[in-house]
Amino acid sequence: MKKLFRYFCLTALLAGAALYFSSCDDDDDPTGPEPYDGPWKIAPCPEGPSYLNGVFFLNPNSGYAVGCDYILKYDGTAWKVNYKYPEKEGKKIGHFYDVTFTAVDDGWVAGGWYDEENNIRKSLIMHYDGAKWDECESIPGSISWECVFFLDENNGWVGGYGIARWDGKEWHYETNVGFITDMYFNSPTDGWAVSKYSERIYHYDGTTWMRVHDDPWGIELYSIWFTSPDHGWAGGMDCISGTQSNLMEYRNGKWRYFLDLPGGEGIRTNIDDIHFSAADCGWAVGYSTFFWDGTKWREVKRPPDGYPNAVFTLSEEDAWAVGDGRYRIMHYEP
Repeated sequence: MKKLFRYFCLTALLAGAALYFSSCDDDDDPTGPEPYDGPWKIAPCPEGPSYLNGVFFLNPNSGYAVGCDYILKYDGTAWKVNYKYPEKEGKKIGHFYDVTFTAVDDGWVAGGWYDEENNIRKSLIMHYDGAKWDECESIPGSISWECVFFLDENNGWVGGYGIARWDGKEWHYETNVGFITDMYFNSPTDGWAVSKYSERIYHYDGTTWMRVHDDPWGIELYSIWFTSPDHGWAGGMDCISGTQSNLMEYRNGKWRYFLDLPGGEGIRTNIDDIHFSAADCGWAVGYSTFFWDGTKWREVKRPPDGYPNAVFTLSEEDAWAVGDGRYRIMHYEP
């Protein structure tokens, strides 16, 4: 799961590659899991990243995925390494958590880096100008950026230990609210953010971030998406009771638990990411993968050793999911 594994990147690399398979090839290994006949197809993954946390597509033939140390690019045929965070003196590991693009020559990655020698963590933002990835100047106030969202090239936000905003020229640290795990903006004056602490949901009116929902016995929220200003979804994991619904729905100006997710309530239905390409075409992924057809969610069988952390929907018949486990990249093509 995306949020649970993020800060274990260094441990995973040092403790042993035995926890991860060195290859992401198809599932024809006789020592692997049982045969899978579902619609998620395994895509070969370049060697390098021990897990992947974020995925974004400009079009069906151009996509990016990010994870521990690596940025991968899809060229319509195969995934290839596009960037590897350099090992610098004292700075050993680059954690890439989320990625977005406003154009082919304007991409952003949110994350952080870990100074192993001094046990220091600092936030990290990478920018792509169409030719190369560059590390942006560090923004004081945060040790990690978990998510990034852009409305256009002049309106962008990153969230993590606080929230910062891009005005088209530079980044400005805005507020230290919560531990932000995901963000969505309907417009510059209608933004939303979720936190992993106490099921907190924040709303932005163009000037101020305000907490609009707080349930101390609720779930850790990891993802949020709106299909319109009046209809949204938020998902996460219930760490308290293991019985509460892990999906919330926003309608009529209120958030409520969504109790009709297939497979029952509880930890098995954890939601790590949500993405829609249209109001009647969306995915929610975690331990399971669910498709929204505009009326209801239905569970879609995934490979038994593929654990999606993030999903990107291009159409009803074209979606990508990335994560950890044996199969780090999956393509939905029914």
